[in-house]
Order: sequence, then C-alpha cells, then structure tokens
Amino acid sequence: MSRRFIPFTRLSIVFILAIVLSGGILTYFSINNISNLKELTEKRIIEEQQLLSQRFSIALHDHIEKVTAGFSDDTDQVEVLIGSLMNTTADHDFTIQAFILNNNGEFVFPNFAGIPENSLKPILSNRFKTAFEQGEEAEFAEKDSEKAKKYYLSCLDFSSRDSDSVIALNALGRISVKLGHIEDATACYSSIILNYFSLSDRNGFPFAYYAFSHLLNHTNAENLESVTPLVEFSLEKMEGASTPLNFYTEELL
Repeated sequence: MSRRFIPFTRLSIVFILAIVLSGGILTYFSINNISNLKELTEKRIIEEQQLLSQRFSIALHDHIEKVTAGFSDDTDQVEVLIGSLMNTTADHDFTIQAFILNNNGEFVFPNFAGIPENSLKPILSNRFKTAFEQGEEAEFAEKDSEKAKKYYLSCLDFSSRDSDSVIALNALGRISVKLGHIEDATACYSSIILNYFSLSDRNGFPFAYYAFSHLLNHTNAENLESVTPLVEFSLEKMEGASTPLNFYTEELL
C-alpha cells in the first residue's frame, strides 16, 4: 500500500520544488526590476532638479544683469545705490550684512580690502625715506626711542602728501607709546582717525586700525569723554565704507 504513494510523493515534491524555484526566480527578477526602476526614478528626479537649478541660476543671472545694466561706475550712482541698500536693510532686522558686488565679484560695498598679492611700496621723497630709515634703525636696532622720535618728527616735516604724513604719524604714535607719552600718541592716532581714515599701509592694513586699537587699549576715566567721539567717528567711517574692512575687522570690533 505504501509503495503506491511513493511515486505520488516524489512527483509532489518535484512539483512543489518547481513551483518554489520558479516563484523564487520570478520574485528575484521582480525585486531587481523594482530596484532598477527606483534607481532610474531617483536619477531622473536628480537630473530634473539639476536642470531646474540651472534654469533658475540663468534666469536670476539675467535678471541681475538687467537690473544692473543701467548703473555706471559714477560715484553719485554708487552712493545712491548704497543709500537705498542701507535704508532697505534698516527695515529688515534679519539682514546681518548688506553688500554689493560688481560683475567681477568684487565688493563695491562694503569697502573690503583683502590681502594684496604684492606689497605696495609707497612713493617717498629721498629726504623722507632717509629720515624714516634712520628712525627705524634707532628704534629697532639701537633701541633709542628718543633718537627715533626726532627722525620721525623730521619725516613729518618732509611730508608732501597724505600718504607720507600718515606713515610719519603712525610711527610717531608707536614710538610715543614706547616712551610712555600716551597723550602724544593719542594726538597722533586721533589725527590719523580724523584725517587719514581711508589710507592703508603697504600690506593693505588701514592705518585707522592701528589708531583705533591704541585708543581702545588706552581709554580710561580721564580721557573717556574725548576718546568716545573718535571711536564713534571711526565706526561710522567703517560702516560708510570710507575706512576699508578686512579679515581683521571682526577681531578688532
């Protein structure tokens, strides 16, 4: 009796295995197709997003070109544009730093000065250059501050341009601090802030920053009343783009 069921049982097993195997194969291909379809869909979505992003960038660029096409490099128009920007910024508290770039990606506002690739050597008269070098020799090599101050005062007399005067005043301020003549140093640095706030040294560093730093380091109860207007004036010149900003500005402030 049991022998009759043996062929039937074997056939059943073969049949079941065939169904399971074919079902497994179909399932594998189905999952593989779904996975491929998912990858293709994701790829198509990414391509569409990139295409939309490119279209948006091109449209934005064209719009900016149209808006800025009417502007020239005239100072008056730049001032008007800056004034309009500042008024708009004042109405929106979420604005951290307003700025204007030209077509070359350079700052129009604020007046940001990066690190120059090459050191800019100032054009100095022979008398000024000789006296200044002698002053540096006395200050740094001979450690004779009084002698150095005399040479720097001579430089101030030999100055024929603002770029000469600010170099001499900065050196006089520095040597006055070394001599402990804080009032003299403050007078020199005050003159730099008030009269030479837009000028920078050969490394692109504004002279006003040296002066500003000195005022902050030597402010006390006695001179607070006279120093405060100078600090406010210096900050206004930074905000108004007259004094260049650089990578040190944040630390200074």
